[in-house]
Amino acid sequence: MNYWLSGSALENLEVDACCVLPKSLESPPYYIGEPMLNQWVQPPLEVVDGEICDVISYRPGALIISKHAMEKMTPFIENEVEFLPIKLKGMGDYYVLNVVNVIDCLDMSKSEVRYHADGKTVRTIRDYKFYENMIDNVCLFKIPQSAGSEILATEKFKCILNELNIKGLRAHPLFGQD
Repeated sequence: MNYWLSGSALENLEVDACCVLPKSLESPPYYIGEPMLNQWVQPPLEVVDGEICDVISYRPGALIISKHAMEKMTPFIENEVEFLPIKLKGMGDYYVLNVVNVIDCLDMSKSEVRYHADGKTVRTIRDYKFYENMIDNVCLFKIPQSAGSEILATEKFKCILNELNIKGLRAHPLFGQD
């Protein structure tokens, strides 16, 4: 079973959790599964009041995590992500969790996929079916069809989250998953 983790939907975070917003949604960076550390420059950010957690909502395809969460999660996800350092006024060390593990594992013939008018660009995926053998030993990943808008996680990662007691992040089932 796989789960979807959103980088922007507040309903995936605990009630009253803090949120960080980019000052402009039109400005880069876009978190599409590509490494960014070598050219990383922190974008202008605005902190919205709320409880300070280990994981903070940010924008589609990316999350902000505390140093505490980074240190706990690193042994499990270090080959699947990169940690982009950011400074948030009065909040200590935080990082943008940039998932760079893009796996073309969506079974398009069994998934329910809706396309934009061009017939090529994926608009939504309503029923995710994966080639399970491609994600057996994975925690976090993205798929090419939605790399800029969502972070996907396996049951393995959900179990790790529960064990580590990371505050502020919940895993929600994908459409079509039990």
